Amino acid sequence: MGDILTLAFLIAFDEIPRFSAVLLVLSFLATSIGFGRPPWFFGVGSGLAVAAMSIATILAYRHRLDVLAGVQLAILLLHALRLSVFLITRERKPAFSRQMLARHTARPMRLGRRALVWVAVSWLYFCMFSPALFATVDRVLLVRPVTIVLQVLGIAVMLAGFALEVVADSQKSLFKAYQPDACCYSGLYGWVRQPNHFGELLFWTGNFIAGIGFYRSPMHYVLALTGLGGAAALLFFVARRLEESRAKQYGGSPEYESYVASVPVIIPWLPPRLFSPAPRD
Repeated sequence: MGDILTLAFLIAFDEIPRFSAVLLVLSFLATSIGFGRPPWFFGVGSGLAVAAMSIATILAYRHRLDVLAGVQLAILLLHALRLSVFLITRERKPAFSRQMLARHTARPMRLGRRALVWVAVSWLYFCMFSPALFATVDRVLLVRPVTIVLQVLGIAVMLAGFALEVVADSQKSLFKAYQPDACCYSGLYGWVRQPNHFGELLFWTGNFIAGIGFYRSPMHYVLALTGLGGAAALLFFVARRLEESRAKQYGGSPEYESYVASVPVIIPWLPPRLFSPAPRD
């Protein structure tokens, strides 16, 4: 029985890089910023954690870093830094700061809950990053052409998602500069109601695809799928909350109700009412 358990442990965990412990510590340190400002456990914390893990991995493996793995890590770093800077800059705007303060004051987060959220998101961000780690560490390619194709495809999807996020955020910022109290219906927002979140979902899907050729043990798949599934769940949760906020602000307007009834929330091909709050009587 002991031999069977040992064999099962080796199959599941033997190929997990020891460097993972360093990345986990960095993720915990980066997301601890949320103890002072709970919303930062999420967007800002995610950016800081992924940026720290990307830099650490590049430095640790700089002498054996493959070109495609280096590109994947560089895109992750660029995406993380842009996300953190964008969110911090947005929060410094007076109108957004008032909204954030009102939500935080209405639902304060106790210390025990903050600790649970901290552990959960730190682990999640490591899992989201793990495909890039496996692609960097494991250079023994069993099926090299397929692995390269998957890595190139994944990087292309990452870049498409990144570009979509940048364009969507830019369009909304420009719109709000001239119409701060109106809901943005134009540009990418006429395609899906939250194109920035669709871009984020594409980005992490691409990161998962880029690592597929390097998953060598069941635990590799568990970590990578946990990261992708957790990222998707978090994005859809945030999308739902944002839709509820928008419904309170713009609900009742014929233009807004028509928009909600015809434009999907995140994914263009899903029904428009999916992830939308129930219509008010």
